[in-house]
Amino acid sequence: MTTDRHQSNGFQPGSNHDSGRHRASILDVKNAGRGRWASDILPAFGFAAESLTTRHGPCPKCGGTDRFRALDDVEETGAVYCNQCFSKGNGDGIAAVQWLNDWTIPQTLEAIANHLGLGSHRPQSRPVASKPVAKAVKAPATLYPTAQDGVDVLASRLGKPVGVHLYCDLSGNEYSRICRFEPKTFRPVSKFPGGWGLAGPEYRLPYRANLLHSAQLVYVVEGEGVADSLAALGLNSTTSMNGAKSEQKTDWSPLAGKTVVILPDNDEPGREYARNVSEILRALGCIVKIVTLSGLREKGDFVDWLETFGEAAEPADIVAELNRLVDAAPVEGEPVSRLKFRSAVDLMREFPELRHELIGGLLRIGETMNVIAASKTGKSWLMLLLAFSIACGLKWLGAFWCKRGNVLYVDNELHPETLSHRLNKVAEFLGVNEADYADNFTCVNLRGELQDLNFLAAELLKAKPGEFSVIILDAWYRLQPSGSDENSNGDVTKLYNLLDAVAARLGAAFVCVHHSSKGNQSGKSVTDVGSGAGAQSRAADTHLVLRPHEEDGAIVVDAALRSFKPIDPFVLRRDGIAYVMADDLDPKALKSDRPKRKESDQSGPTREDIQRQKHQEQIDRALTAFRFYPDGETETKLREKAGMSGATFGPILVDLIKSGNVETCSVIKGSAKNPAKYPGYRLTENRGSDTSDTSDTSDKSGVLSRQSGGTRTGAPPLGGTVLSDPPAGREGRTELSDCPTSTVDFENVEKALGGRPA
Repeated sequence: MTTDRHQSNGFQPGSNHDSGRHRASILDVKNAGRGRWASDILPAFGFAAESLTTRHGPCPKCGGTDRFRALDDVEETGAVYCNQCFSKGNGDGIAAVQWLNDWTIPQTLEAIANHLGLGSHRPQSRPVASKPVAKAVKAPATLYPTAQDGVDVLASRLGKPVGVHLYCDLSGNEYSRICRFEPKTFRPVSKFPGGWGLAGPEYRLPYRANLLHSAQLVYVVEGEGVADSLAALGLNSTTSMNGAKSEQKTDWSPLAGKTVVILPDNDEPGREYARNVSEILRALGCIVKIVTLSGLREKGDFVDWLETFGEAAEPADIVAELNRLVDAAPVEGEPVSRLKFRSAVDLMREFPELRHELIGGLLRIGETMNVIAASKTGKSWLMLLLAFSIACGLKWLGAFWCKRGNVLYVDNELHPETLSHRLNKVAEFLGVNEADYADNFTCVNLRGELQDLNFLAAELLKAKPGEFSVIILDAWYRLQPSGSDENSNGDVTKLYNLLDAVAARLGAAFVCVHHSSKGNQSGKSVTDVGSGAGAQSRAADTHLVLRPHEEDGAIVVDAALRSFKPIDPFVLRRDGIAYVMADDLDPKALKSDRPKRKESDQSGPTREDIQRQKHQEQIDRALTAFRFYPDGETETKLREKAGMSGATFGPILVDLIKSGNVETCSVIKGSAKNPAKYPGYRLTENRGSDTSDTSDTSDKSGVLSRQSGGTRTGAPPLGGTVLSDPPAGREGRTELSDCPTSTVDFENVEKALGGRPA
């Protein structure tokens, strides 16, 4: 990428023409550029102004026609991306300019600083002399508060907003933010339907967790600002919301298996926080070190430690000293293996019995069950009946007794009003009162909440073990995380592993409602019914399938079970919102895509009759060709005369040879001077002593012909009459009128075949 696009401002990357001016820091560049990226800075460095929108368009780097766009906050941050060549480094405008121009970071920062009139960029390796190192390294908030964020709504009573820190799920979607104000204070802030306001404490994943998936070494500190200071040095860092008060409420699982260094604050709460986090992480298989930073004042933290290096310290020297302290620190005990090893004897003694049944014959506590049904089967009604059956200890589907327990019904298809209406209908039908289920039937409505299974799992892990006996997910397809593919066995397996982890933590069973794939299901095995990858049936403990019966309003119930004896398929007939056993219906009579034969057609030919008739017609056509060449002919000529393909004629020829109706012979072709003998075939009744071939011969299709010999007597093949004394001029031939005529009209066949040979 050339630099001639920048000739207007007289800058050449790497030049020292302005070395005598104030050298701007990276923070100066970011702060000065805020609100100017799309309208000024990016167009000055090669980006077309019309391309800096949220609509996909051509990429200025790789030339793709529909893969480049700007993010919503491009004017504030300069963030753009191309999903082909710039999909992972799109943090801000500095990265965008560096990417497009193929510059180094110092070149990029120097160019932008010069354009903004700030002077040259101060290289990262040289802290500015007028400020302490801590101020130079300490990073700003990850987002900047603006009126659009709504943070200033709180500024009048909390002070001047100075930073906003986003907490995101593993997909990078924001779920809460920490806002810092001056004087020193911070508040969780979230956006509500009515606007912005203070949020209650939300303890979920740690800070920046979505950025740590590929990191092998992670630093854990107290406070988002301290974590940002480490990130400014190029180190992977995180913390938990509300610091030392929330480590037990945070899901640290994204750090599982990593090496973690904890840098505690120099006070007793900080040291207790480090011990608690260490215990949690070691249980996740992490190698943990707690590093005490030397020279810290009372209640000091990592930022205070940075100040002890003085103004002229190199960041590389700071990182080297930190590495030295980490290497010298002991490992906090042995990492706790996430695998629990038992001898077979211990295992049998520890678990002498199976888990308790939740749905008799179908599902146990802690297991996962899929319920697969076709469209319009009434899946939601079935699930509400199941929920009430478990909440009240009733029999489900008239066949399966349910152990009474606490139910969590997660619905993401119905509006709350619709779900409420259906709940009333089902309760009225079952004849249960509020007192029967008031304390153990809980509902969650997710329609319109834009949440997926990752979010739901994080929320469910906040529940107490034993709080729910079963969690019903209706329906599975709406919980599919963005970027995952229901047809990918790997993606589907990960989601079921996530369910197993939540089930193990809570001691609850899961019921996943899913739809069957398109097309007719009657010819599929039980485990093949269900849209998506086959892993869904293998990962679940119970795969329950409900398929339409050939009788309208009836369904056939079948299942593949892991911890129960197999069940025989049975039929249910729908009665309003309920299903009753239909013992009079055959479970094998699954509904087919073929239309039913009308009553008036019951006496008509069956499919087998039609196939048999078609085969007979083909045999008759072949025999007609043989009779046209009574002295024999090659297979190719016979097939052409019959008007058949090789795939059709070949099997018929083999059948006729095996049945004795056709035999092999030699066919003489060529001139009288140069005759040539070819393998041929003829009807056995027309064999003549002058042209018979008594040797074993193999035809072109590889069928071994039987040895001919003797004179055939008796009835001709497939009916007709043998003329022992044919009239003059008809020796060796059989009249067409003597051939079977059940399916072939022979009245004009001679004319249709072009006449007989002379």
